[in-house]
Amino acid sequence: MAREEKAMLTAREVSYLWPGVRPHSVYVNALAYGVRIATDSWPTTTGYASKVSYNADDVRRVAPQVAARPLKGPSRVPCCLLLFVLVVGPFVWLAIYIVSGRG
Repeated sequence: MAREEKAMLTAREVSYLWPGVRPHSVYVNALAYGVRIATDSWPTTTGYASKVSYNADDVRRVAPQVAARPLKGPSRVPCCLLLFVLVVGPFVWLAIYIVSGRG
């Protein structure tokens, strides 16, 4: 019995077909290369849940282009750096304030 191919793929499945693209960057690449996207959402006891699926034919069509030049997703470094500055900043200000003799 032949195995049927899926019409829609998850981000993890797409990342296997697009080398160099991690699951968290699939959405950015899909938008950039014109892959059709379907979003399903449903109510849960704590709010709403959603699932994003990608058209399998489009994913396979643009796979050579994505492999040649994948886009990177948003970097997590700026967010961590901002949090670090927000936490450490007041302590640095306090130390400067005390050393300058005003405290």
